[in-house]
Amino acid sequence: MKSLQDIRDEFLDQQRQEDAEPLVKVREARAELDALLQRAGIRDGPDDMFGDDADRWRDEDYYRRRVRELVFKLPDRELRRQIMAKLSSYRSELWDRWEMRRLLDERFADRLRAQRCNPPRVLEAPLFAGPAAIVGVAYWFGSALDVLVSGVAVALPALVLFVVKHMTNLHRHDVTMQEAIKFVEQAAAISKQEAQRWLHLPEIFSRREERTGEPDDEIEALSA
Repeated sequence: MKSLQDIRDEFLDQQRQEDAEPLVKVREARAELDALLQRAGIRDGPDDMFGDDADRWRDEDYYRRRVRELVFKLPDRELRRQIMAKLSSYRSELWDRWEMRRLLDERFADRLRAQRCNPPRVLEAPLFAGPAAIVGVAYWFGSALDVLVSGVAVALPALVLFVVKHMTNLHRHDVTMQEAIKFVEQAAAISKQEAQRWLHLPEIFSRREERTGEPDDEIEALSA
């Protein structure tokens, strides 16, 4: 029977393995975006992480407005288009990563729920081997009454011990699975929250802007 720590370790290990490829894609997209921003001489974040405007950059509306302002000030239209496309690709990779994490977490939680409803079978054959041997000896060297008395006197305590031990194991299994399910469900909730956040973030640039490199009047009005 697995311990709670065993289940947690298995879940986190599987999460790391499944997250490896999406994380590489996110980092690659970020590196390509940073290269374009560096080439343009702009940043999509504060110059100083402890500066006065650092907190404002964490606000999505401020981030969106400032990035649009900086990008559309660039004289090179092709560079503007490249930055727009790469920023959109980077944010899409972030959503993909968290969505895959969400699916993994929910599948793992479903598997734990199924395991909780189907506890492992407990084999206690060695527990009954001794009592059975004693009853056998009583049969060969005694009467039927001796067999009955020996059977009741020896097998009954073994049966009670088996039932108690089995019920204890079932309870321990159920408690462990409840705690494991709770742990994985919390991770799934975080993954879902992040996936939903990236999915529903407003676009920084419209498809038309990405195609032409020029500001769209309607989007500009929304960003003002």
